[in-house]
Amino acid sequence: MPSFLHEITGLSKARISQGNLDAIRPSTLKKIKEHIDRLLVRKFSDPAELEKLQKRMEMIPRTSSGKYGSWSGLIHQLEFLPHIPLPISKAAGVALDDFLEALVLTCVKNDLESFKLILHNQMKEHAAQVGSVSSPTPVIELESWLQVNRVFVEFTDTLYLNVISALDAEWSSHYFAG
Repeated sequence: MPSFLHEITGLSKARISQGNLDAIRPSTLKKIKEHIDRLLVRKFSDPAELEKLQKRMEMIPRTSSGKYGSWSGLIHQLEFLPHIPLPISKAAGVALDDFLEALVLTCVKNDLESFKLILHNQMKEHAAQVGSVSSPTPVIELESWLQVNRVFVEFTDTLYLNVISALDAEWSSHYFAG
């Protein structure tokens, strides 16, 4: 993996092996972008194809913080062969990406109270959206990361399935419509 990331980003294998690639300085990010631009020019000799790819890359969904989202990015890739727009699935993916990103930030800060609050609010919102009559697990009352983790794993499994279900329904509606 370090060799692949080195080729794509231009970062040294030693820097890649250090990890924490999310903490790269803005000046280094600029160098990575310039490296990727040069790499794309070398790989795509046809200017029209390069422009098409660059436009496609500009359309990759981003989270509220401006970072690329994993789930929404995956769904974005599924739109292209054949071209099937998936706006509902992408929106669900971005929402999941935003939620997970917010939770990761609280974990980095070791902030259990913020983690519980974000999880609780998302569970409440989800229950309202799907019309659940049961109240969400009282996450706020839990006292340890271990207790919260049990609820988190169960709930995020539900969110993952929701995104996959939305994708299945939306993609299938296009596919079977002809």
